[in-house]
Amino acid sequence: MRNNLDTKPRIEIPYATGASITAKDLEKTQTIYLNAGELCDSPVLNTKAINSAIEQLSSNEGGNVYIGSGKHLVYTIELKSNVNLILDKDCVLCAAPVGESNYLEPEVRLYTGLQDHGHTYFRNSLIYAENETNISVQGEGLICGKIVDEEGFVQYVLSGDDPANPIRRDEPGHNGDWFGNKAIAFLNCKNVVLKDFSIDIGGHFAIITTGVENLLVDNLIVDTNRDALDVD
Repeated sequence: MRNNLDTKPRIEIPYATGASITAKDLEKTQTIYLNAGELCDSPVLNTKAINSAIEQLSSNEGGNVYIGSGKHLVYTIELKSNVNLILDKDCVLCAAPVGESNYLEPEVRLYTGLQDHGHTYFRNSLIYAENETNISVQGEGLICGKIVDEEGFVQYVLSGDDPANPIRRDEPGHNGDWFGNKAIAFLNCKNVVLKDFSIDIGGHFAIITTGVENLLVDNLIVDTNRDALDVD
């Protein structure tokens, strides 16, 4: 006997998201390509090159910063409005160990100590944006928060630990040293797309989006040491 379901037309399930934004909505024609010739072994110079390209595009109607194949060590990348950060499928955007430079200093937050450190400070991240609109991280590349040291041991550069809280609430968010402890941190942003890339070791948060309006997360792979995705 044939099941009654077999006689009914197939119902197409709509894409399950509350977001109205898509990657296509953020498409730009202007692109700055950063390949092996523009990037090098210095994480300081790589960070400067990427952030300069982002700033240039954001101040001129927006565009795409395309990071080509290869392993590129960086400190904090500051994503700005109307810019897409696109990772080539053979790109490894890798967190650089503190030494040659450091990640952005954790900001002043007057409510420090009232909640988890990782939910309070955002600037000391690999990719950071605050109060920005129409931004995305896309492409099939890898964001990596670990390195293999000279002795062959794996080090988690994006640590699951947090810097010590400041003594005073009107001081930056550390007491002594600080370090990168999040892969992606977006605060109070609007129209955000995260699509197609992978994260290997993301620190305290592989992705944290706090106060972000209209967020699409699509086709990510996250293998990390603590939280994969916190939407607050």
